[in-house]
Amino acid sequence: RLFDAIGDSPYRGELTRCDRFDEAVLSAASVLTERDTLLLSPACTSYDEFQSYTERSRRFRALLRLDPKGSEKI
Repeated sequence: RLFDAIGDSPYRGELTRCDRFDEAVLSAASVLTERDTLLLSPACTSYDEFQSYTERSRRFRALLRLDPKGSEKI
């Protein structure tokens, strides 16, 4: 519903629909430049994927250590 609501708003930037946390983080990270920042700012809990906010933040940090194709950065 959120994706549809944004689509109906005056916002005309790029939107990418992602169904899973990992997919969303890797998608966002794939368009970052070296000086960009990716902020994790959840609007709600994600108990369907994580037991706690600490587990979610650990996963977020781990994903950012990967390159956009999912392999470990050196």
